[in-house]
Amino acid sequence: MANARKDNHRETESDLAMNLPLSRAALVGESSNGEIFAHNSEVADDHITGATSIDCAEDRLRGGYSLCSDITEDKKTKAEIEQAISELRDQTQFLKTLCDTIDDGIIVSDLQGKISFVNSTTERIFGKWIADSDMDEWSKTHEVFYPDIKTPVPIGQLLITHALMGEETDEIELFVRNKENSEGTYISARGRPIRSRETNEVIAGLVVFRDITQFKQIEAELKQTITELQYQNELAETMFNSISDGIVVFDLSGRSAYINPSAKQITGIDEMASPLTNWAKKHGIFYSDQKTLIRSRDLPLFRIISRGETIEEQDIFIRNENKPDGVYIRMSGRPLLNEAGKIRGGVFSFHDVTEQMIAEEALARAFAQGRVEIVDTILHNIGNAINSVITGIETVHQNLVDKTLTRRLCALANAVKAHRDDWIDYTQNDPQGQQVIPFIIALAEDFSRQDVALVKTVDRVRDRVRHIEAIIRTQRALSNSNMDRKDIDLRHTLSNVVKVLQESLKKRAITTVIDCENAPQEIRIQESQFHQMMVNLIKNSIEAIDDLDAAGGLNAPPRIHIRAYTKGDFLNLDVSDNGIGIDLKNTKRIFAAGYTTKESGSGLGLHSVANFVISSGGQIRPLSDGIGKGATMRIRLRCSSIISPLGEEY
Repeated sequence: MANARKDNHRETESDLAMNLPLSRAALVGESSNGEIFAHNSEVADDHITGATSIDCAEDRLRGGYSLCSDITEDKKTKAEIEQAISELRDQTQFLKTLCDTIDDGIIVSDLQGKISFVNSTTERIFGKWIADSDMDEWSKTHEVFYPDIKTPVPIGQLLITHALMGEETDEIELFVRNKENSEGTYISARGRPIRSRETNEVIAGLVVFRDITQFKQIEAELKQTITELQYQNELAETMFNSISDGIVVFDLSGRSAYINPSAKQITGIDEMASPLTNWAKKHGIFYSDQKTLIRSRDLPLFRIISRGETIEEQDIFIRNENKPDGVYIRMSGRPLLNEAGKIRGGVFSFHDVTEQMIAEEALARAFAQGRVEIVDTILHNIGNAINSVITGIETVHQNLVDKTLTRRLCALANAVKAHRDDWIDYTQNDPQGQQVIPFIIALAEDFSRQDVALVKTVDRVRDRVRHIEAIIRTQRALSNSNMDRKDIDLRHTLSNVVKVLQESLKKRAITTVIDCENAPQEIRIQESQFHQMMVNLIKNSIEAIDDLDAAGGLNAPPRIHIRAYTKGDFLNLDVSDNGIGIDLKNTKRIFAAGYTTKESGSGLGLHSVANFVISSGGQIRPLSDGIGKGATMRIRLRCSSIISPLGEEY
């Protein structure tokens, strides 16, 4: 053989010949195995040949022989296998590194139940694993429970077991707790069998899971929050359903989202779902004159959701098929805002003031006509109200005296006390004990019914007392007794009067100015009567501005100027406006009872003002340059009668 090479080391031809297996066998009797590389002109490709030499018989060297076989392909195959193994090791290391970086836990088991692979997440949750441990061993060590955290999962029900049986499982909640994870971890796991590509037979099992402990905590907190919200909602609904005032919550379209029973009972309206433009007609909503349907733009609901206004104590009248006689209601409302501060609806509350309005109207008519028979009506109304109060109090008293429910509750308590040591057995097996839970439910229902009845009774009593209070307050307003006179802050009182009428003033964009610079800080007078007098004067100015506006003559911004000043022995109070003005021929008639220029007017406003001023020793003078030129109502009160001796000197 020629051109022999080995590991790039050149040898002399003699040395090379001596190292050939055949030479060593023939010359020195050595038997050997080896590999040589042959390459010559007759061999197209390089080949690796295996040669074997054996010694001769009878201890005498007779020669040797060499057996050669071509192992070139074997060498290539071996190199490829080693390369593949190296690549697989690299891939395995990559996959292990990848599996260790993900949050999900991974468990792989062979068909014999030996755990062949887990990632770091699994070890963090389950604890360290014993290499090649079987399920019997690690199920005891790593303890897997059902979500009740008490019941261990049998080996036969483990997800890896199902996977080895060829079954797939999805999103199974379990709980893991062991020495290394004493607080435990909730997991959500999926199991899958690993199948052979060729035979589709199960060759291993795979379980993938994730830690859902934080989610479970959030879920528990959410459930608790929902429970608390439900309780608060039920509490609020119970409260709203129990109060006597009407409550209505509505969305931007005007559709009612909630109406409490009192609202339905007071108005006769079950659901508010009509378009706003049709509300007044459909539900019978009028101004307080009982005749004029309220305009859509004046509806409290429209003002709240369209203009974001807050409504305070607006009176309207409702008459419909469910309330044929009609009802006065006094309502307040405000918009509901979202987190961005945008209007998303509104809420208003109201109460029935029909009896109060009727009483006030009756008193006004009686005062205007100079009759005293109203006193009998007042006493009659108070008597009826008191009878209702007495009846309600008797009902409450009877419920408190009647100890039936209390005795039943005490009997239940005694039964509980007697069987505190065998309570479960008693309630489950004893015939009498089995009636305890139904008894508790029935008792709770009885208490609830009694509470509802008591709330209704107390509501009736409260309404009657309020009615009595309104009657007495109105009657006191008619009294001119000096006992009702007191010192009041003039500017503060006039500001309060304007606040009472702020809604009407704002709706008409009327500018109001109060000037008390040259007036005493305090005056002594009947506060309620003085307050009502100023309300009537300002309302008269508002109506005068409306009349001029309706006639098309309001060419300047509407305004009302209230000025208080002393002149001589008098405190002058001027209420001026740029309204319709006064016909000079009517200056003596406008204070007469029943005189009015309006279809819906009562003619009592200025009359009651005049009566109060005159009874206080003062004077009232209407001033005007004629129709369309505005007017001033001047009240003159003697300083000697309205300024305290300790008051400021002028």
